Amino acid sequence: MDGVDYGPTLPEGYCDVEIMTVARNPGKDELVAGRPLVGKAGHRFDSFLGNIGLDRRFVWITNSCKCFSEGNRCPTKDEIKCCSEFLRREISIIKPKFIITFGNEAMNVVIPGIKMSVSGLCGSTNKYDNICGNGNFESWVGVCVHPSYAMRSSEGEKLMQRAERSIKEFLEKKL
Repeated sequence: MDGVDYGPTLPEGYCDVEIMTVARNPGKDELVAGRPLVGKAGHRFDSFLGNIGLDRRFVWITNSCKCFSEGNRCPTKDEIKCCSEFLRREISIIKPKFIITFGNEAMNVVIPGIKMSVSGLCGSTNKYDNICGNGNFESWVGVCVHPSYAMRSSEGEKLMQRAERSIKEFLEKKL
């Protein structure tokens, strides 16, 4: 990219939070900053959190895949598989009451075996008992499109706004 060696983008947050957010994998801004969900997509992510009554300080922010993909390509199944153990360990440490997934890759890792697209489930909140393939852990999961999709598509923005409304309503009732 620029001749500099970058490592994986690690999660961000305090381990006593009740809410975890999981996105796809770091983009160029995240890679350089060494933090998840920053840059333009991070601004939309921050406004999502604000719209549902949260702040970055009160959520665990992570990715399903920890490594950058050149050209912003989707991570491969093997790349996601390699990183899924890290996500399982994060979940076992944080023990979130509620997980918000952003994008198909994150949704598919957190809720294995799901057969619908993120667009079809966007805004849904359901309890699952096999989080990240760990049959010993259950949590509520809210599904949302990725902030970058919302920024480049009017349909994506509508879906994200729908998710904001339903997740905010869920949080007001359940947590």
